Amino acid sequence: MAVNLINVSGIEGKTGTQLLTTSTAAITGLGLANTATTTIIKLHTLLATNIDGTNDVDVSVKLTAWNSGSAGGTLKGWLAYTITVPADSTLVLVSRDSAIYIPHDTKVEAAASAASDCQLTYSYDEIT
Repeated sequence: MAVNLINVSGIEGKTGTQLLTTSTAAITGLGLANTATTTIIKLHTLLATNIDGTNDVDVSVKLTAWNSGSAGGTLKGWLAYTITVPADSTLVLVSRDSAIYIPHDTKVEAAASAASDCQLTYSYDEIT
């Protein structure tokens, strides 16, 4: 069910962080269960921070169809594909001027080339 962005009943701003591993995993909060819902996510900011002081890390972030909450599902598109984040640096993957809507049947998944070297920080609105 589509969300009427003119007559919303609520907008709740949220921020989250997630430490990435080498296994693709759903990003907490950035995707809802594949059910009939009137909620949509507007992703304002997605930052990838390399917390390793020595080595670069590659990051991939994608949109996939919801698949029972686990990683996987049909690929819908890439937000970043093996983008290198230099050691001790932060890369902006999504910003307010390029915000995206994530419908109820879609989730965001991510992985890094080295476990525990990259943290995602993100801000989003849950719109109902």
